[in-house]
Amino acid sequence: MNDINKLGKMTEVIGKLLFGLLVAILIVLAFAMQLTKYQNKDFSEKIAVVIGAIVSIGVLYIVLRLLFRPIYNLNRNIQLRKEGKLNFQQFKTKWLMCLICSIIICLLPIIPTYGLSIVVMIPQFLLLHHANRNLIQQTNLSNFQDVSTIDRFLSHKSKFRLNLKNMTKQEQLILITIIGIVAGLLLGYITGENQYYTPTGRRINLNNADIDSVKIFKFNYLLFFCGFAITSGVCYLLISRIYQKKQ
Repeated sequence: MNDINKLGKMTEVIGKLLFGLLVAILIVLAFAMQLTKYQNKDFSEKIAVVIGAIVSIGVLYIVLRLLFRPIYNLNRNIQLRKEGKLNFQQFKTKWLMCLICSIIICLLPIIPTYGLSIVVMIPQFLLLHHANRNLIQQTNLSNFQDVSTIDRFLSHKSKFRLNLKNMTKQEQLILITIIGIVAGLLLGYITGENQYYTPTGRRINLNNADIDSVKIFKFNYLLFFCGFAITSGVCYLLISRIYQKKQ
């Protein structure tokens, strides 16, 4: 039990450190790089860059917070479940949201971190496995010992089904954000383009490209944000209607 408590505290520290690190990186990228890029521009253009950077940081901060809160709150939710302050369905929903967020944070930066993101998230997945084995599977077994085989199969089949009625507003926002991010990423990558540059940094057309040209893939950030906003909005309306009908 002490080892599990230590593991839980470790995951809290790791989750909060990763969240703070990503926010710091966003601030550096948004301000330092952009201002360096526009240092020879007029003062009004610099002001516009600063305002744009502040807005983008605010939006991304909210997105990151929605993704990381289920991660570093897992240990707290485990303790609440053991104390009986969370029922089985509430804990299972929070556990599933934590699993989804952990996979996203683990896989999204896998290329720029050379796989380090997977190593860092190992304690989180160990804690998820412990919670699933001791707080979800055992409860399922105790509840369905006298149930028929077909009913047991159906209960396991619905194990990972999200119950919108038992989800809090925050958990609904997390689900909506995840769907919006995935849709935005797909749209941004699909509509991205390959750009070609000379060794001196001058952009050229594909027809003028040669063996010395540098090919760079440009992610379509405009359609990413548009896809994220539209998909999140539609999902919010659908989930709100489903939630109201179930009430």
